[in-house]
Amino acid sequence: MLRAIPVLFLLLAFGGTASADVIADADTLNVNSVLSDERLLAERSVEGQLPEDGRPLYYASEVVVVSDRPARFEPFAPEHAVIEGSAGDEIAWAPHVQLGDYGTSVFPAVRGLSREHIGYEYDGVPLNSVQNGLFELTLFDVFDTRATLMRGPFARLATGRSALAAVSMSPSYGAGTSVALASGSKQDAARFSHRGGNVGFRLGFLSEDGFRDKSAVGSLGAEVTARTEQGEGAVTYIRAKRGIPGPAGYEIYAGNQWDELLLARVNLRRMGPARPSAYVVRHEQDYEDQGHEPTHISTAGGAAVEFYMDEMLAPGALVTVAFDYSQIDSSDPLNPDLGRHSRGSGSVVGSYVGSWERLRLGVEGAATHTGDFGTALSGAVGVAAVGSGGRVWLTLGLTNRPPTMNELYWPEDLWSGGNEDLDPESVVTVEAGLEARFKSLTGTVSTYRSTGELIAWTPDSLYVWRPDNVQKARLEGIELEARLDLGPATVSYASAFSTSEDTDTELALPYRPEFSQWVAASIEIGRVTGTYRLRHVGEVTTGDWEFPELDGYSVADLGALVDLPIRGAALKFDILNLMDDRYETRVRYEMPGREWRATLLLGWEDDA
Repeated sequence: MLRAIPVLFLLLAFGGTASADVIADADTLNVNSVLSDERLLAERSVEGQLPEDGRPLYYASEVVVVSDRPARFEPFAPEHAVIEGSAGDEIAWAPHVQLGDYGTSVFPAVRGLSREHIGYEYDGVPLNSVQNGLFELTLFDVFDTRATLMRGPFARLATGRSALAAVSMSPSYGAGTSVALASGSKQDAARFSHRGGNVGFRLGFLSEDGFRDKSAVGSLGAEVTARTEQGEGAVTYIRAKRGIPGPAGYEIYAGNQWDELLLARVNLRRMGPARPSAYVVRHEQDYEDQGHEPTHISTAGGAAVEFYMDEMLAPGALVTVAFDYSQIDSSDPLNPDLGRHSRGSGSVVGSYVGSWERLRLGVEGAATHTGDFGTALSGAVGVAAVGSGGRVWLTLGLTNRPPTMNELYWPEDLWSGGNEDLDPESVVTVEAGLEARFKSLTGTVSTYRSTGELIAWTPDSLYVWRPDNVQKARLEGIELEARLDLGPATVSYASAFSTSEDTDTELALPYRPEFSQWVAASIEIGRVTGTYRLRHVGEVTTGDWEFPELDGYSVADLGALVDLPIRGAALKFDILNLMDDRYETRVRYEMPGREWRATLLLGWEDDA
């Protein structure tokens, strides 16, 4: 059962915030947008450019937008978390995200759901579709990105993949040219971006220091975007090196991994009621340790057409038809051939958002067909009452998800393996929330309950981790958020009380903490802005025979931004893990201690 919630937390939670404020001014208000490099390079705003269909191609900070889904379903979900900077690092600071971390690989979980249940997209391209299921966010640490984290039954990304949480990432460009040069105790970094006229490009570099000591990713990235009257297109290339540390006492199993990622996409302007888009992704992973040298090549391609049905059906009606084909080809010269697997998937998603004075209604239904598991239906319905002082909402959702190819065919080794006998999962979620605002105090309280058949990775009798169908899973919790805005100073707080268990065995699912909390504060004095943030994660069960429980931990970061008297120049200083705490988010994998980083930021606008 959930713990009793302190009265103070409840009082703070009934201070609410209008979520439109967060989208309009997320850099100022959101707990996660503390000292974003890209934002600080140029605080100049640029007029948002609106195409004929009314969807912004750019935010005021020149962030490319390919999906308006986060704003479309805001009334029926908790406030979206905005993640700025390096996605793999910063997602740990998003409220209500619990993180498993090996130093070079992160395993985010939201509401007790592991990363297979979180939909990721970058610039509209699905990164972990129903086909392959996994993606490593640290690959995008080579660039600064702006990402929106959605939770709840409406957290489905543009191409209709089932998810109970979703992360939508967008590339960001300053208004002109920007440069960031960083040096620190773990590694050095350099980033460059430029956007002039209809063309933009950016480069990123992370030194191999972290790769060599298996504490960070070393990588090189390049991206080009172009815009014409017909639409926009982009190509992104990332080459990364990751050292995979061995568990304590088993360092012999440490290895190295090389990732090569290529994404190409095109988003056309609206033609009548239709707006088409298409993408191609190729991701090659080469891994090497003393007993394995596997190569995994994942290729995927897809297309989607959004039909705006405002005139044909009703204002606010949208239908999306999408197709996705993926293939995973795995081989290992030191072991039996791992094989090739492929899957095609098609989906039709219909949604409607209506507004009547203070009342909002959201309805969504999706049919997704895969070649090996047939057709699955998912959907959600939400109602909300919205006023100047806040809102209340209630949502009900059904999510059906077939097993991913990784869950079915993950190569067998000493630590993990796939399960070809998996059945699709089906989860029903009910969520209710209240958001309010009183002067400078804002806050939110929401509660959720998800029940059904869930696919979860758990250790078997030999302590080999495999995905299995938990026939009667129950995930429930209460989430609180509060913020006090005092002009030059802002204090934010968030906490989550949750349980995740198999009701048949009455055992908690591994690595799901019952209590977590986040605190962030910032203050601006003259040319200096100081920030402090703290996160605490409670103890968890692990499923490990030797260490069945893992102690909770707290981590604090301290930062300062100094706006130099030279226009467009700033210095940024960060101390990570301020108190040099030693902790583990996974058994036998100790996280690094204190780190520091200094960054020189330069930004200027090109002459007209």
